[in-house]
Amino acid sequence: MKEIGVLAGLFVATCVIAGSSLWLLPAADSALFALVVIAPAAALALVLAVELSSGRLNGLGDIRRAVANRTSIPLCLAVYALGCMLVATSLVLAWRLLQRLLG
Repeated sequence: MKEIGVLAGLFVATCVIAGSSLWLLPAADSALFALVVIAPAAALALVLAVELSSGRLNGLGDIRRAVANRTSIPLCLAVYALGCMLVATSLVLAWRLLQRLLG
């Protein structure tokens, strides 16, 4: 059950950060940053669908173990890309929010 919560939290964070970038950033930047977050999330969903349908993964515990053991390279790359994009966009959003609050 814990793993379902972690996966759900990851996708909720993806939606919140993409929506926040649309709200806080200027027009051209907001679309770019939202796309930067949504693209790896879509890639992760596709990789998970392929891995689950082929039978290499049978549940959420297998997903965590596959990433930890690096047994599925596409899955690892999708998870790492999503994590990096979430952190990068969060930092830009935090900087933009501080800029608005201070000046």
